[in-house]
Amino acid sequence: MGLSVVQNKIMTPFVSHIIAHLQKSTGYKAKANAGFEENLATFGCKGYALVCNTTGVITGRIVVHHYPETALPLANKLLGKQGNDLDDDRINALAEFSQQAIAPAIAELERSDMEISFSPTYFISDTKQMGSIVEDAKQMLTIPIEIENLGRFYFNYLVNNEISA
Repeated sequence: MGLSVVQNKIMTPFVSHIIAHLQKSTGYKAKANAGFEENLATFGCKGYALVCNTTGVITGRIVVHHYPETALPLANKLLGKQGNDLDDDRINALAEFSQQAIAPAIAELERSDMEISFSPTYFISDTKQMGSIVEDAKQMLTIPIEIENLGRFYFNYLVNNEISA
């Protein structure tokens, strides 16, 4: 099932800014695949995530979700050096990249008529903490972002009050 008009209106600025920032900061080309509603019951949290809580008309969490197999080469590219593990430098590079990628979308949506507010972001690097971001969610909207010749990561919106229309 695809995303609704309202869901797309919220998610499109994030995905557009993430792809533009990825191209600018790494040279990687990427594209967004079709968005869909994820099955919360079968969702498996793994990897690393930048999280931003939302309040207002829509309460929930914006999540930039990096799986380890894509996170490592992306962090290596961001740092300009090779490594075989996601150490603190690489995790910090992913967190900074994700923050810089979504900041323009947050500013854009806060100026819009969407009546959504965003909290400061935080980064999760422990998979045991990842389960907590799904708590209270009624819907999980997902847009995979495919990085050419590298893999993919995901933009998710975990919504606590269902969005329709």
